[in-house]
Amino acid sequence: SDQLVRVYGRMLDGSMERSSVSAGAFSDFSARNHSFVQLAPFYHETYDVSQPTDRGPTVLKGALVGAGFFETLGVRPAPGRVLFEADGLVALISYSMWQGEFSGDPNVVGKTLRLESGDYEVVGVLPRNFVSPMGEVDVYMPFHMSSPLRDPVRARQSHYLGVIARLKPGVSVSAAQRDLAGISRDLAREHPDSDAGIGVSTMTLRDAMVGDTRTSLLV
Repeated sequence: SDQLVRVYGRMLDGSMERSSVSAGAFSDFSARNHSFVQLAPFYHETYDVSQPTDRGPTVLKGALVGAGFFETLGVRPAPGRVLFEADGLVALISYSMWQGEFSGDPNVVGKTLRLESGDYEVVGVLPRNFVSPMGEVDVYMPFHMSSPLRDPVRARQSHYLGVIARLKPGVSVSAAQRDLAGISRDLAREHPDSDAGIGVSTMTLRDAMVGDTRTSLLV
């Protein structure tokens, strides 16, 4: 867990210390950094997903995650597999959803999850004790980076991605912060209309999720 890092954008004028990141900035951080084994994007917030059932619509918590999200966290579904960049309408479900909606069916992989937005093939079930950086999530669907990167305005000026990363062995969080800060300064020069005034903030994922409550939680 000490290798897991959360990467935020931050406003250099001090107006916001933890913000989401643009798709363009994420792409450049991934390509230019020297500190991480892997970075992975996810949609910054969960959102409501409607599931039509015989009892009426059920509201689930959904999340979009990029390729490498679960590999970066070191999480392996059981049963099934993770999400890939080339995936279409597929979904990973939480353990509680597997037990509830699918009654713990051992053959759940390959089953159809019918949502308002379409029919999704279940490709895996997450471990019982998995805790997402976004909090409680019922269903995870693939986020494709290629779409926003094709739109020059959306790629740089829309900030909606969360970022997790895994440090290379021997690299500290402070060293990674200096690395990404240097890239951020380069982006400000290269894209002054969209990236000027925006920095980066790096911290352990544990501190990002637990923060100052860690001592009281341990007690």
